[in-house]
Amino acid sequence: LSGPSMRGYTIVAGRDGVIERKHVTAMAAWLQRVPERLHRLGDRADQAEAITTLAGQLLRPYKLPASRRDAGLLRLELGLARQQARLEDVEG
Repeated sequence: LSGPSMRGYTIVAGRDGVIERKHVTAMAAWLQRVPERLHRLGDRADQAEAITTLAGQLLRPYKLPASRRDAGLLRLELGLARQQARLEDVEG
């Protein structure tokens, strides 16, 4: 979405309207950090608690309305848990 072939397009989010290129770049950087952070969790005994904490840390920089923040946090926790399970299958 941030490549030169996409410069002529306007990106519109379903709830937030027009998205600027800087937001696409920031999200790409954020997405690259997620696997690194999951990998650092390793084989901790308190995996669920660690994922909950990580989700809160990853979501912190984003401004979400209070009405959507809890749902966003739960969705992120579930996604992180699923991604962690995939990583464990690949590595194990």
